[in-house]
Amino acid sequence: MSMPSKVEKRMEYIQTVFMKVQAHMRHAIELNKLIDFLDSEPIEFRSVAYESASMEIGLNDLINGRRFSEWKKFYQHSNLIHSVHIGIGLGLAFAKAEITLTPSLELLDPRMQWMVFDGIGYYYGLFKGRRTVKYQKVPEFISGEQLKWFDQGLGRRLWYICKGQAEGLTLTIQSFPLPRQSDLWRGAGIACGYVGGSEKNSIEDLVAHSSTFKQHLCAGVALAAYYRSFSESVTDDVNLACQVVCGMPLDDVLRAEHEIIKLFIPIPKISADIE
Repeated sequence: MSMPSKVEKRMEYIQTVFMKVQAHMRHAIELNKLIDFLDSEPIEFRSVAYESASMEIGLNDLINGRRFSEWKKFYQHSNLIHSVHIGIGLGLAFAKAEITLTPSLELLDPRMQWMVFDGIGYYYGLFKGRRTVKYQKVPEFISGEQLKWFDQGLGRRLWYICKGQAEGLTLTIQSFPLPRQSDLWRGAGIACGYVGGSEKNSIEDLVAHSSTFKQHLCAGVALAAYYRSFSESVTDDVNLACQVVCGMPLDDVLRAEHEIIKLFIPIPKISADIE
């Protein structure tokens, strides 16, 4: 049996962080103590801890019909540098609860909604892989622009499924209808930049395989750089991905991020405002 790659080890660590938080929250815990626990995670993947907690709190609210009362308290008392992952965590909660989205989404600021659909896409790729990945089925409640975010989250999951290997990822994405492939590549770019662990030659291989979707891969890496910059968790890995995929160092990508990303998606505006 071959040893796991650096990418796989980092994927396993992320899963461990997520599950550790879930286990910790099986017991009643005060909000301030929960946040102290989340902040004890080293900064590189601390946002993942916040994502896990957001899922658990959001799920409890959805199941108990609390109109996000506890989740909003968590959000407003959290360190908002983790806002993107907190929103994605809420999407994971929606997907697991299997509750009709529309009435609940109307309670959220529109800027949070794209993160929710990203989380739903990731969840469906993880727990409903046969219908979502093998048969490329889209949930009935996903429509219009929502599919763009759903596929972004699904693309992140495909990166995990393929263990960061370019050839397998490419074949998987190519099995989807052509109009969906650009958003899947963007999601894969986010995962590549955020998770890290890929050697330079592996990223170059990924760029070569992305072919006509290279700009979408670049947009994903730019988003990963944006997420990590905002959460004060920039790594050498995301800088390397910026250099290889986008052809410029991370600082230049951040300065140019609006130009890179806006070609494909609206710039995500992170805010403390929750209606």
